[in-house]
Amino acid sequence: MVPLSHESQRSDAYFSLLDRVSNLVSSSLETEEVFVQLLDMLVSGLKVDACCVQLLNPEKQKLTLVAHRGFTTEMANEVGSLKLGQGLIGKVALTGEPLMSPDVAADPNFVLLTPIQAGFRSFMAVPMRCGGKILGVLGLYDRTPNRFTEYEGKLLSAISACIAVAVDRAFPLHRGETEKARLISSISEKQEFLSALSHELQTPLTALIASAGLLAEELEKEPSDSRVRLIQNVLHSASNLQNRLAELLDLSQAKTAHFRIRRKAVDFSALARKVAEEFSPLMKEKGQSLVMKVPATVIVTADEQRLEQILLNLLANAVKFTPRGGQITFRAKEDKADLIVEVQDTGPGIPREEQLKLFRPYYRIPADRHRFPGLGLGLAITKQLVELHSGKIWVESEPGKGSTFAFSLPLVSSKAK
Repeated sequence: MVPLSHESQRSDAYFSLLDRVSNLVSSSLETEEVFVQLLDMLVSGLKVDACCVQLLNPEKQKLTLVAHRGFTTEMANEVGSLKLGQGLIGKVALTGEPLMSPDVAADPNFVLLTPIQAGFRSFMAVPMRCGGKILGVLGLYDRTPNRFTEYEGKLLSAISACIAVAVDRAFPLHRGETEKARLISSISEKQEFLSALSHELQTPLTALIASAGLLAEELEKEPSDSRVRLIQNVLHSASNLQNRLAELLDLSQAKTAHFRIRRKAVDFSALARKVAEEFSPLMKEKGQSLVMKVPATVIVTADEQRLEQILLNLLANAVKFTPRGGQITFRAKEDKADLIVEVQDTGPGIPREEQLKLFRPYYRIPADRHRFPGLGLGLAITKQLVELHSGKIWVESEPGKGSTFAFSLPLVSSKAK
């Protein structure tokens, strides 16, 4: 048997640590006990001298120290009173970007005195994110200069993503008093259930994404390895599922404002081909054919991630309802100031009286409820996203003649080109 290299042993140890963190965050332990065990895991697993978790209070613009290991009393007091944007830790919370300092004693951006007095030299911090929000900062300290590596930074980011799910569930204060009051006043039994379900599913899914990301890093050292593309597909699909979970929570709480649209010039044609390629294996398995009638290049002003989600939802719908051996047609054309996109299937068609109900949340055609289990949110979310882009969505269908789902998007203005 060939002995494992030091690098392989380190990777195995880090994967094991990530797995243990995921299991701990998913456990039924009280939050306080989770943090106690979590910090012990980080100190022993990463072999560092100290670590901490700080939560962001957006209304007070400050960071609160909620758990630490290896701190002196003086250090805990100083670290626990940082403002948003103050020093390296505050900057991580402000920008959402991880930061690393090889020697804090020589780093003018590291404004804390007590860690230096306690003999700490190396520092690394990563943001804790959940649902697109920065909830706080996870930080590591060590007495050895140049202690942390880029690989460990990626591992810590993966760990912080797992922790953020637990933080979001246990510490609602990060949402701010105004949002809390609004949520409390509007919550219902169904919303509470869906919220809990989303959080429970996010924890193992976050660990899956983190593990796949680290595995992708390992496999990319051998770019010819066929497993590289497979793990990238796993990573992309898991990330899409994570986004859908976040949107399920948003929709269940009627928080349409949380769908933030970040517009930029997007090559729709390239995006359409990319989405179609993702469905290629599934369509091949079902013996379906895809006809693409999309111009070589069409530029639209849109949120690329949200536009991809719209296309994924409509193509997934077409693949689901098109019978084995059927055909799906993906068309796009410019019509004055708009882009018109159509996804046509050769499925069973939809009765006229059902068509107006299709875009309602949780609605599904009675005949489909047993054949295609689900929550009935795909088209409702798609409608919201299209309308947030100042577009319109509609369906044309007749029983026995298939369906065409279409939407319009404003084309890029002449100034943006």
